[in-house]
Amino acid sequence: MNTRIKLIAIAGVLLLTAFSCSRNIPEPVSPPINDNIPPKPANFTASVGDRMAFLTWSISDTQNISIYRIYQSDSDSLHFRVVAEVTQTSYAANNLHNGITYYFKVAAVNNSGFEGYSSDMLSTVPDLYGIIINDGARYTNDRNVGLTMVAPTGTRYMQVSNDSTFAGNPWENYVLTKIWELTAGDQTKAVFVKYRNHNDEITSTYYSANITLDTHAAIDSITFTPESQPYVAGELVHFKLFAEESEGQARTTVGQGLINLTLYDDGSRGDAVSGDGIYECDYIIAGNLDFANATVYGNFTDRASNTAQQIQARRNMSVTRAPDPVTIFGIVPPTGFFDRLQINWNATPASDFAQYRVYRALSANVDSSDYLVEVISQISITSLTDTGLTANTVYYYKVYVVDNTGLWAGSNEVHASTNANLPPDPVVLFPPVALPGTHDRLSLSWSASHDQDFLRYELYRSYDNNVTVSDILILASATQTTAVDSNLAADSAYYYRVQIMDRAGNLSWSNTVSGRTGLDLGPDPATLYPVEVAPDYYQSVRLQWSQPYISDFQSYRVYSWKTDSGRSDSLLAAIISRQDSMALTLHPIFDVGADTLNYWFIIHTNDIGGHHAASNSLRVHLVDNPPGLVSGTVIAESTFISVSWNATEIPDFGSYRLMRDTLSSPAQSVPVFMSTTQSVTNYHDYGLVRGHTYYYWLDIYDTRGHSSRSNLGSRQW
Repeated sequence: MNTRIKLIAIAGVLLLTAFSCSRNIPEPVSPPINDNIPPKPANFTASVGDRMAFLTWSISDTQNISIYRIYQSDSDSLHFRVVAEVTQTSYAANNLHNGITYYFKVAAVNNSGFEGYSSDMLSTVPDLYGIIINDGARYTNDRNVGLTMVAPTGTRYMQVSNDSTFAGNPWENYVLTKIWELTAGDQTKAVFVKYRNHNDEITSTYYSANITLDTHAAIDSITFTPESQPYVAGELVHFKLFAEESEGQARTTVGQGLINLTLYDDGSRGDAVSGDGIYECDYIIAGNLDFANATVYGNFTDRASNTAQQIQARRNMSVTRAPDPVTIFGIVPPTGFFDRLQINWNATPASDFAQYRVYRALSANVDSSDYLVEVISQISITSLTDTGLTANTVYYYKVYVVDNTGLWAGSNEVHASTNANLPPDPVVLFPPVALPGTHDRLSLSWSASHDQDFLRYELYRSYDNNVTVSDILILASATQTTAVDSNLAADSAYYYRVQIMDRAGNLSWSNTVSGRTGLDLGPDPATLYPVEVAPDYYQSVRLQWSQPYISDFQSYRVYSWKTDSGRSDSLLAAIISRQDSMALTLHPIFDVGADTLNYWFIIHTNDIGGHHAASNSLRVHLVDNPPGLVSGTVIAESTFISVSWNATEIPDFGSYRLMRDTLSSPAQSVPVFMSTTQSVTNYHDYGLVRGHTYYYWLDIYDTRGHSSRSNLGSRQW
């Protein structure tokens, strides 16, 4: 008997050895009757990570357990192979492929080499996990940061914490992004996260990301050397800004943008030591600079975008340079003017410019003791028109440039003569035009006069081509170059001429033109434009029409009727007295039992002479649909049931009626709430009986009595 047991044991060991080599799962081998069967592993769970799964299990009795054998299937739940043998009740399966489902089993093997029953099969999917703070930024000046949660599809929960213990931080629904508050204090911060997937598997470890919280920037001082001033063009000045940290951005500004420099902390361009928090720059004074006692400012923004308070150097900066003289390159009498000369010169490049001073004399050798024409304090103004001069007279000019220190330089001297005062040039009178649709008026226009001392235009009308001041004066104006001559006889010829007068009494006449008024015809008809009214928007109809050409317009008359068979019920809907008012909003009466209605419209254009013209007839189709259904929710609160619904968007809204019953059919439901306010979408239902289920429906009525009933849901309370 003992020999038989030993043979069975030897056969089992040989079979187990064969299984281990082939990695195929054999049928369970029964141990000897005097040997205990290893218990089946329980509580077999997995937590996942990037290309790995961490397996854990428990065993009811660990005595006589030698190892645990791990089985894995990569594609299905049928073909397993041995992937590991471990002595502890956990195993990390590494080098897996993310996004692939893996199946695992575990079995205990006793000291005699016999394997017990395997655990229940477990499936799991490893994947890529992580967390990103502020899109990967290294620094932030705000405790509130944006987290980007990196987890695969199917992730349901996450746990976020400012430390790796996760103490006091609950699990929450997984979201792609989240605003998170860092702990107080400027230093490097870490944010930790763990994830749970749809199988309730927790990631095998936490994931974290770091960012440095930096909420303060400061400047100690800003200096510049050498000490002796004022500086001159070509001199080297060294600027130095002392900050509390490196990797920032430093600038210095002299005055109101006289000098703008970037300072460096990278060991270049005059910086002595890279990364020491001292920002420096060598600057050579430009040849165009000229200023005194300008404030030197220091500005600094650190690597976390904190901006330090601007500071000033303890002393101001001065650069001196005498102004260069400007050159007068032109002096001309403007065309058509006799009392002025226009002087032009080049702009000064002086940075400490104060003013231009323009002097004038009646003889050569102009200096600052002559007549001061103008003081100009804006550097970009480099021209001057000197007015009030005598006609046909020679004048001499010189321009001085003055800087802020009081230094100045005179330009070259130039001279020119003013023009003689001549009669104005005649204007061109264009042929009169009879306006379309008119019979009693002519439209006239003429070119503008550019005479220096122009006074006015005088437009005359005659019945023959010999137009003089003894004829009819139509217009006298200093500004108008157009006129409409009205109240004329139809189909008649008229002659016109314009006289121009200047302030010296000089005169000139334009050419003579003639024109003929039009015939007195009836008005053109207007055209009614098509109108499309969307269903349920029958409350108003917007009519629009073209504007006919008519000189003696009297009114538009709008008619409407409600039958397709003729105009027997035509009604006057509106009278419009403005010719340029070509739109009208009407409010049709939808007083029929049917849900559709046709309205017809026509426009009559009337003139003062009693003529009228009818437009095209326009049919407008109106439709009234029943209200559409809406969705809602029913939520049981501690003292009431909250009923909410989506607001209806119908334009002809009448009212809401909220119906309730303890039966699922609305046949015997009763109203519990009614509102005529379309935006009301919530009701709290009090005084209910505990343990009852309440059903709710929403009736929506429009203004014509149509209604719909929406099922909002039910809730036990």
